[in-house]
Amino acid sequence: MAFHADLAEMLGARVLGADGRLVGRLADLAADCDDPHPTVMGLVVRRRWARALVPVEAVAEWGTREIHLLAGAAPGPVPDAAALLRRDVLDTQIVDFRERHVTRVSDVMLESQRGRLKVVGVDVGAAPSRAASASAAPRDGSASAGSPGRSFTHSTTARGRS
Repeated sequence: MAFHADLAEMLGARVLGADGRLVGRLADLAADCDDPHPTVMGLVVRRRWARALVPVEAVAEWGTREIHLLAGAAPGPVPDAAALLRRDVLDTQIVDFRERHVTRVSDVMLESQRGRLKVVGVDVGAAPSRAASASAAPRDGSASAGSPGRSFTHSTTARGRS
């Protein structure tokens, strides 16, 4: 069965080791941004005041309240250059070229596809600024978001949200 969730509902989920002990809470998801639908590569887990990156291969089961890890999951440091969905995408402004306005990313939609958790779209809400100009719109109708050097595609999913 495929897993579908929004990032906002997953944040704060308990991350449990194979023995059922609390490893920490989900603080963010690291993604590979080289694809129009980025693939989640790791979980940023908050343990007291520290953060650690758990590779996605260590996940046994995804959930919105609990995420279960396989035995031997080895958390490591969070790279400074990692693309993080909460930090770099959630609540950022993007340009919606079809509607020709600036909008804010209110949530990131995730779905498991062929054993990988992928970003399949974003939920958007109106941003206070309408700084986008019609002349800057690309002809393909796409919209992108993210911090400098990273791009995420605003897309509509089968669930009917954009």
